[in-house]
Amino acid sequence: MTDLPPDATAASPPPVFEVSAKTYLFVCLLISAVVFAVGRVIPTPAALAAEIFTVVIALFVFGSSPVRVDKNAVTYGALPVIVTTYLLLPAGPAATPLPLFDDPALGVVAGFDLVALWFHGLERLIHLDTLLFLLGLTFFVNTIAQTQMPEAVALRIVAACRRRLFPAVLAITAGVSVASGILDGVSMIGLTIRILAGVFAAAGIALAGPGIVVLSLMVIVTTVCGMWLAYGEPPNLIMKSILGLSDAFFLSYTLPLAVIAFVIVAWAIRRALPSATISEERLSAMRGEMARHTLLTPSAIPAARKWGLLGFLPFVGLLIWHGQNPAVPLCLSALAGYATARCGLPAPARTAADREGWQEYQEYFFLIPLFLSIALLTASGFFGQIRTAIVESQIGAAHLAILQFLAALVLSALLDNNVVADFAGRAIIGLPDMPLYAAAQIAGYATGGCLTHIGSAQSVVAYAYILRHINPAFTPWQWIQAIWRVILIIAIALTAALYAMAWLLF
Repeated sequence: MTDLPPDATAASPPPVFEVSAKTYLFVCLLISAVVFAVGRVIPTPAALAAEIFTVVIALFVFGSSPVRVDKNAVTYGALPVIVTTYLLLPAGPAATPLPLFDDPALGVVAGFDLVALWFHGLERLIHLDTLLFLLGLTFFVNTIAQTQMPEAVALRIVAACRRRLFPAVLAITAGVSVASGILDGVSMIGLTIRILAGVFAAAGIALAGPGIVVLSLMVIVTTVCGMWLAYGEPPNLIMKSILGLSDAFFLSYTLPLAVIAFVIVAWAIRRALPSATISEERLSAMRGEMARHTLLTPSAIPAARKWGLLGFLPFVGLLIWHGQNPAVPLCLSALAGYATARCGLPAPARTAADREGWQEYQEYFFLIPLFLSIALLTASGFFGQIRTAIVESQIGAAHLAILQFLAALVLSALLDNNVVADFAGRAIIGLPDMPLYAAAQIAGYATGGCLTHIGSAQSVVAYAYILRHINPAFTPWQWIQAIWRVILIIAIALTAALYAMAWLLF
């Protein structure tokens, strides 16, 4: 067991000074007034981009330093400054009107024009469909968790592996990587970390040490290893919709990259976990803990699990339908899965699932101002200038693909890979060698989305779980410390693979 971060609970955390949200918002309003006063002098899209970048950096600084500011206060407080800057921008040649309600997809939802008008308008501003998808998925996962299905699956896998820790974890990891491409990695991460938490408890593994390392690796499994199909996560569906990518594209271009990432993750898990065998007594104790903490009677558990499994039918079906017809809202899949699974729970379990789901979903609220800020930056023409630079580049398709891979990696770590998929995909529409560029961007935003606690929905879920159940003082820097070496190795390996792909296919 090597290269592990120090036990986060070994020392008392340093004293923290909490800045109130009201104080931070007041400071931001003052800055907004200053921007309005001087904005007519130097208003440029670059200034808007710099403000958004500053907000992202502030999320890390105020989340890890002794001076703390709530992440919702950081993003919502900065919004007046960003909006003021955008409103003062002159209409340049690359700028476009802010697209709200001019989506041609509205023609396929006759009878719901008013609802569709607002839905598609807000989708283009704040990715409403993605946010509602995450809402339904969070509640869906917490509903299934009430049935203790993840723990039951863990017990079966451990028994099949003769109670040996590493083979059991590797088997879980392999299954999750395959399932993530079909069932969506966001749905799988919540279930996976619950399964592994139970396995580690049975094995006597400290969650504050190697447990956190392996939990962070599961984010890679559900994003990078799950990118072998379009349904692996919402950004893949965004790219599929924007570029018209087929399932054959993902199987040809991103599946080999996902396999490479899985091999690296398996190696990292082997290094992180000690050689151990889980005793039968500990497994029995795990079964006892399950029985004590469930809100379901023994007779109700099979019925509840049946409804949980049935919930995957509308979830997968509507997910595939959305992939074939982007006019079908993505959020319907998760909401339908949640509604179906909920039918199997009695009232107390439903209440507990909804309460835990809402607590978890609140971790996504900070994304709304970021999504809106990116929409404003897009309308300013900033990304149009980037597309022009790509078109005029003379460095060759292979080198350009690697640059896109690295750019998507860095931006996804700072922003959110849903946002990166949105604007990065639009920058390569109709370009020569577009499949190579698309594969590079998908691999880049999947890899970068794992590096930070806000880079992807999977990172948000896993980080929130660590804060609530393992260590409330865990910081974004500790998250990076636990995962950056593996991310670096994957980035190097995928860079080599993309060069080989360009040489063989283009």
